Amino acid sequence: MDNPLGRPELVRIHGLNKAYREGDRERRIFKDAELVFGRSEFVAVVGRSGSGKSTLLNLLAGIDVPDSGRICVHGKPLDSMSEAQRTRFRRRHVGFVFQFFNLITTLTVDENLRLPLQLNGVDRTSSDSRIDELLQRIDLADRAVSYPDTLSGGEQQRVAVARAVIHRPALVIADEPTGNLDAETARNVLTLMSSLTSENRTALLVATHSEEAIARADRVYTIDHGRLVPR
Repeated sequence: MDNPLGRPELVRIHGLNKAYREGDRERRIFKDAELVFGRSEFVAVVGRSGSGKSTLLNLLAGIDVPDSGRICVHGKPLDSMSEAQRTRFRRRHVGFVFQFFNLITTLTVDENLRLPLQLNGVDRTSSDSRIDELLQRIDLADRAVSYPDTLSGGEQQRVAVARAVIHRPALVIADEPTGNLDAETARNVLTLMSSLTSENRTALLVATHSEEAIARADRVYTIDHGRLVPR
C-alpha cells in the first residue's frame, strides 16, 4: 500500500488477521486487513458496534497482538515484540484518550499530567515547563491542584487530551473521545485534539460515531467484514 497523502509514514498494517474464541465458536474480527497513514494525519475509523474498532486500537497500541500479519508503528514491528517491549514502546510513543476520561482520581490535574513524563524519565524542570504550557493551552491553569472529580466532563476531557500529548508521542489513539460530551463541548475537544497533535506532528487515530469527527478527519476508514475500507 502507498501513502496517498505523501506524508512520512507512521503506521502500516499488512495482512492483519485477528479472531477470538466465544465458547465453541471463533469470531473473526479482521481478515487480511490493510492500513497505512502518516505523521500529522487525523484518521477516523467507523463501524457498527462490535465491528472491531476497539480491537484495532488495542492492536496499534500493542495491548493486543494479531494472529498473523504485520503491524508497524513508528518503524517498529509490534507483532514481533515481547510484551515488555510493547509496554515500553507504548509508554514512550503512544498517547490515549478515552470516552470516560480515565484520569486517576486520587491525583491532581498537575499530577495526572506529570505521570507520563515521570514514566519517560523527563526531568522536573522540563516537566514543569511542559505542564504549565499545556495547562495554559487547555485553559485550566487555575485548576492544577484540583482533583478530577471537581471538574466538569469537558474539563476532564481537556486534561485527558493534554495528558495524551504531553510526552510528545508519535501516535494518539482516541476511543469515542466525544461520546460522553454535549455537542459544543465535543466540538471544542476535537479542535483541541486536532491542534495539539498537528503541532507535535503526531498522528491522531479516532474510533468514533461522531459526524463532527468524521468531517474533520483527513481520512476515514470503515471496518467492513474484517477489512478496513476507505470511505
